[in-house]
Order: sequence, then structure tokens, then C-alpha cells
Amino acid sequence: MYACRTRGGKRRDDETFNGCRGCFSVLDLTGETRSVATLSGSGTVSNGTIRVTGVLDVGGDVGDIAVMAVKGNVAFATGAGMAVDYLKPAHDRLTISGMLGFDGAGIVTVRLPQEPATGLAGRLPLAVAGSIAGIDNLPSWTIHGLPSAYTGALVVNGSTLYLEIALKGTVMLVK
Repeated sequence: MYACRTRGGKRRDDETFNGCRGCFSVLDLTGETRSVATLSGSGTVSNGTIRVTGVLDVGGDVGDIAVMAVKGNVAFATGAGMAVDYLKPAHDRLTISGMLGFDGAGIVTVRLPQEPATGLAGRLPLAVAGSIAGIDNLPSWTIHGLPSAYTGALVVNGSTLYLEIALKGTVMLVK
């Protein structure tokens, strides 16, 4: 049995969980690994491993800054992605008690509900995990949704996954 079901209350083999703030409080994986095409909302995923084959969207709606807690593991399949709402300084976050894994290339879509008053450059902690695997695959992840003057990349420091945002351009040192 699942504590959360797909829209319309139907359970399908391709498991698409569409939660929302208030109705996605706990998703019990019953100790199994579950592949999901889409997981959105806030709350807690527990007792297993989520294998994201489509998009993990903390919060769900554009501008809905939220936290999703996973008491277990999260694995991103090749081609999967995550959507991140960023309303400086607030942003979506994922906390994982177990492992966060990356099987291959993927996409991060940054959603800016409004143009920030000041620069975007900096590091956003997207996820904190017990451990992170597949770090060698992070350079193949692409970042979409940033204004054209910025570039982004995923980096790991310790057990934290960051979205590093930088201004495009050339730096010249003059003596």
C-alpha cells in the first residue's frame, strides 16, 4: 500500500506521484525501490528508495518554496531532472537521510518567479544527504532557466549538493 497515490487516486506501474502542499505529507515506499516519472510536493518520503526517471519538483507550483525530506535514498536516472524554485534568498531544498545518486546526465530547471533585485551569483544548497554517489556525472548535468548573463553548475562539498551560479564573462587582472 502507498500513503500517496497518483491524481485520480489510481495506482499505476509507472508510478507518478503528484503531491501538493498539504496533501502530500508522507509517502511510504514500503521498503522498496520505486521508479517515479514525477514526484512533486512537500512532505516526507520514507522507507525506501525513490528512483527519479522524470522530474523531482520540490514544492510543485512555480514560486512554491518548499522542503522535501527523504528518509531513505534518492537516485536520478540518466535523463532525469529536478525543478528548483528560487526567490532570492529562499529556494527549494531536499534533505536525504541516505544516499543521493546520479546515474548520468540530467537537467536542473531553475524557476525564478520574479527577477531578483540583486545578483544571482552564489551557491544554493539544493540537497543535503548522508552520502552522494555519481559525482563524476554532475558535469554532464545542464542548467536551464537562468538569465542569459549567468551560468550554472552542480557541485558537491561534503554531503551537500549545490547549484553554483556565476556571472558569464571574462576576468582580467591588470597590474
